[in-house]
Amino acid sequence: MPMPPNEFRLLGNAPLSNSPFAPRFLITHLALPAGAALIISSLLMDGGGDFWVADHLYRLQGSRWALRDAWLTNNLLHRGGKNLSTLLAIAVAATCIWAWRKKRSNKCTAYLRWPLLYLFCAYLIGALTVSALKSFTNMDCPWNLVRYGGARVFV
Repeated sequence: MPMPPNEFRLLGNAPLSNSPFAPRFLITHLALPAGAALIISSLLMDGGGDFWVADHLYRLQGSRWALRDAWLTNNLLHRGGKNLSTLLAIAVAATCIWAWRKKRSNKCTAYLRWPLLYLFCAYLIGALTVSALKSFTNMDCPWNLVRYGGARVFV
């Protein structure tokens, strides 16, 4: 299929306007979500929203953390969720590598390349951000705080 004369194509069959480097894509998929996350985090942290949520959950469980050591929360949600997330990231990475190594003439793989790369980068950035925040902020879980029957003071 001939390419229109004034349309620049970056790689494969995807025009630059559809690639992750297009300004509109960066605004809608990076700037707006990051801005929304910062605003919501600020409201929760500075406005006391995080304690408001924790207070309500604590009261709903009879002023104790009933599910703290439960099999459902410990094994299925925490460990199982982490393992499932890692497994899916490996599957996305493998599929992404496969799509980029396939012949450029294959339309299916040509249209999968950028979305798969974006998805894997989003996972990687998210996992690294959470890991960095956990190590740098040194925030305690709510059940460790004196306010909820723990031994530590909120800092």
